[in-house]
Amino acid sequence: MNPVDREIPTAPVSRLHSLRTRLTILVSSLVILITGALAVVSYSQVRSLAVASARARLQSLTRQLASSSGESARQRLDAISTMAGSAAVVGFMRQSGAATRAAAARELETLLRDSTVIRVALLDAANNRVLGVGDSTALSDLQFTGDFPAGSLAVIGPPLLRGDSVVFVTSALIRDDGRALGRLNMWRRVALTAGTRQQYTELIGSRSEVYLGGGDPVIWMDLSGRVVRDFAASPAPGEVFERRRDGELHLAVVERIPGTPWQIAVDFPVDAILEQPRTFLGRLLGATAALLLVAVGLTWWMSGRVTMPLARLTEAAERVSAGDYAVFLDAGGTDEIGRLSRAFRIMILRVQDSLAQLQGELAERTDEMRATFQTLEKSLDDLAKKDREGGANSDR
Repeated sequence: MNPVDREIPTAPVSRLHSLRTRLTILVSSLVILITGALAVVSYSQVRSLAVASARARLQSLTRQLASSSGESARQRLDAISTMAGSAAVVGFMRQSGAATRAAAARELETLLRDSTVIRVALLDAANNRVLGVGDSTALSDLQFTGDFPAGSLAVIGPPLLRGDSVVFVTSALIRDDGRALGRLNMWRRVALTAGTRQQYTELIGSRSEVYLGGGDPVIWMDLSGRVVRDFAASPAPGEVFERRRDGELHLAVVERIPGTPWQIAVDFPVDAILEQPRTFLGRLLGATAALLLVAVGLTWWMSGRVTMPLARLTEAAERVSAGDYAVFLDAGGTDEIGRLSRAFRIMILRVQDSLAQLQGELAERTDEMRATFQTLEKSLDDLAKKDREGGANSDR
């Protein structure tokens, strides 16, 4: 094979310091920097929107629960007002006797069908107990004689702590032709049924909690009636505040229950709020990783199309500088590197032509000088021969 037709092998260079590697690292760094900044900004915005949405939803949900609880309280007040206005109760309070007493007791005992009702008592106008049904020992020391709001015939009292339980009273005014005969007090334990608690769980989520509170100081309890001692009320009703429950950060809102001295609170874990933003961040990081791989691959491929011809051109220049003109360059391509390769190849050819011309001229001059030296040498030899012959003739 003619040495002129030999291809130039790629010059051995350090991968770390090669232009191709540095271009790939540069582009990859730019991709990581840009996508990382976009990821941080996007996650921050999504997180802020998620927290703001959760705060608004928490406020709306708490207001709905307060309104629903207020409606339930009004229904209870209507029910006990109906009981206080029943013929049996009014008849007993108007005229006490064995028959009226038994009829009133039977009427009151219907309230005990609710498992949360502990005791029901009738008080006269002087607030003396005149009849009671239910547990005779429970709450015997409690007597509710609070005033009724203007225009109201029934009232719900604040929660009271009795041992490990929380109780409250629903009291209704007993009237006869506009005259107050006394009141009906129904004491009950705070405890929602399993079905009601399940409805709340479905409404607010399994990781959220609903609390009821009231009194002075405020007593807080969960829906099962268990007293919660680590719950602090918000600065103002309707405001979202932070609290910690079981080591987790929670957002909470407190609202007043209309028509009662009670409050209702809902808290929601921040981790649950951030689940969606974290899922978004995970997907964004996955997309970023895929984009980075694509960018690295494309950069490596494109930079190779640029740096490989440069490496071959560099090798050719190094061989030419060392005096080896038997090089071959692929001068294809219409870009700057192709133009440079063609110019370099033409330069090599012209150098080779010039060198060949110089070598030819040098050979020609060398031949001429050799012929001249030979002629001169022959002339010198002839002269020397003539000198020797002339000396011999003189001796004779």
